[in-house]
Amino acid sequence: MPVVFCQMSTKAQRAYFEILRLLPDCPNLLYFISDFERAEFNALAWKFQYAKVSNLELFFINFVQHFGCHAHFARALVAHFNSAGYSRKEYKSSPILKASLRLLLTLPFSHKEDVHEVYTAMRNQICNFFYFVFNNF
Repeated sequence: MPVVFCQMSTKAQRAYFEILRLLPDCPNLLYFISDFERAEFNALAWKFQYAKVSNLELFFINFVQHFGCHAHFARALVAHFNSAGYSRKEYKSSPILKASLRLLLTLPFSHKEDVHEVYTAMRNQICNFFYFVFNNF
């Protein structure tokens, strides 16, 4: 099974294009696992001549499955929490915040067609928990 790892010093779109240009054609390619970089998505779409690029964790490019790396997803989610004003200290000391983040980290394991429904159920569960805590303590 051929595998390609590439450590890059830049996230510039031209760098992704150059790497993919150097790869040989792989007619039996089944899937990619990668970061969540827009430039990378654009380069993959160019390489496989398919213009539609999705923000979903799993999408198809000419029948090649593309999976986002769960570690990068987790890092992006934590960064989003931080940009919303939550610190690492608050995360560690708040069981509600910790449970909410852990619940959201399971979202990529849902089937693609169920993501919206699963996210809505998670959001409702988190909101109901906050409502219960704020009204009972």
